[in-house]
Amino acid sequence: MLRAATELSLSSILVTDAQHRILYANPAFCATTGYSPDELRGTGIPQCEHNGCDPLPVLSSLAPVF
Repeated sequence: MLRAATELSLSSILVTDAQHRILYANPAFCATTGYSPDELRGTGIPQCEHNGCDPLPVLSSLAPVF
């Protein structure tokens, strides 16, 4: 149910582990940044910058959930 909610959300959702490696990016995040889930999975945020796409403005607008 949670996965379905994140898949359908219009908001960008990114899930990382404690070392900030990306575990999951929803379709809205991928559409915003231009990355596929496979390109993102397992990378750190700085490692996923390429092709002139800078995800940091998107990431800075996201609120961490703790």
